[in-house]
Formats: sequence, structure tokens, C-alpha cells
Amino acid sequence: MRTLVKVAGTAVVMKESIKEQPCVWALTALSIAIVVKLIYDIGYAMGQVAGL
Repeated sequence: MRTLVKVAGTAVVMKESIKEQPCVWALTALSIAIVVKLIYDIGYAMGQVAGL
């Protein structure tokens, strides 16, 4: 039960933070997407080099 309350509290704080600073959150989401794509591309290239 305590964990559920913490999660709900975190969600409320995050929602307010997104309202106050949408640009920061948009840039954060964009940077995460770029990093995930880079990691995927590096893994794909390594597979090509290894002949997988």
C-alpha cells in the first residue's frame, strides 16, 4: 500500500512538473529516443561486422 501511495505521489509531482516545464520534458524525451536509436544502430552495426 505504501508503494502505491509513493507511485501516485510521484505521478502527481511529475504531472505538475510537465505542466510547468513542457520544453524540458520534450527535450528529455527526444534525447532518450536519440540515445535508444544510437544504441540500436551500434548493436546492428556490430552484428553486421560479426556476420550475424
